[in-house]
Amino acid sequence: MIQGLEHFKNYFKNDTDKFILIGGSATILSLESIGQSRNKGTKDLDLVFVIELLDKKFVNKFMDYIRFGGYETKIANGKSQFYRFQNPNSEEFPKMIEILSRKPTIFNEIDLMKATKLTISEEISSLSALILDDQYYQFVKDNSVMQNGIKIATMECLVILKIRAYNDLKKKKELGKVDVKSEDIRKHKNDVFRLAQNFNTTQRVECTDYMKKDIMLFKSNLDNDSLNLQSLHINGTVDEIIDLIYKVFSVLK
Repeated sequence: MIQGLEHFKNYFKNDTDKFILIGGSATILSLESIGQSRNKGTKDLDLVFVIELLDKKFVNKFMDYIRFGGYETKIANGKSQFYRFQNPNSEEFPKMIEILSRKPTIFNEIDLMKATKLTISEEISSLSALILDDQYYQFVKDNSVMQNGIKIATMECLVILKIRAYNDLKKKKELGKVDVKSEDIRKHKNDVFRLAQNFNTTQRVECTDYMKKDIMLFKSNLDNDSLNLQSLHINGTVDEIIDLIYKVFSVLK
């Protein structure tokens, strides 16, 4: 169960075209839709705002929700596109909401006067930051689906996002970035396999060459990474699931 999700969906039931849910919550919902579960829950909603459809009315409505919930606000240092709202005054509300907007001035400065800066580790762990990349933003928009009253990224889209997040965090860890948590690296890697085991072998999803290179790098990174699929209750071997990912995204070996 994701705290506050039903409350959030009900409040924004007429605005479902304005945002797309990604990250851990979308992963949980995707797996639940086919009768599976993710061993570890999540406390946040990662949302990508569809900037082409945003208007002042929706932005005001969203900020009203934040005020009603009594959320603390944090923003990324030097990147006003990334916002985190946390610690609401009621368990009715989502425990944390992370917003990525490609429009830097989406929220009025007055709304953010009490905001504090995100720490480096908080910024590093955010999956939402990928959406600043044009290719990933378009991919999320093209690969999303309505599910139980909220638009979420498809399984295939989540795999692409988590592959990139895994690669990025692993590289930063190898470069000695002390703020990178091994737990975050492992989480993204495990989710890739949890999701990809369910791919349809005949399905093909178009992605960019850049994303295909990410998939190949992911496979290469796994060579030096331990992974026990049985402990995760995942069907198939690592090689079988990697082959499936290659097929679905038409990656040449």
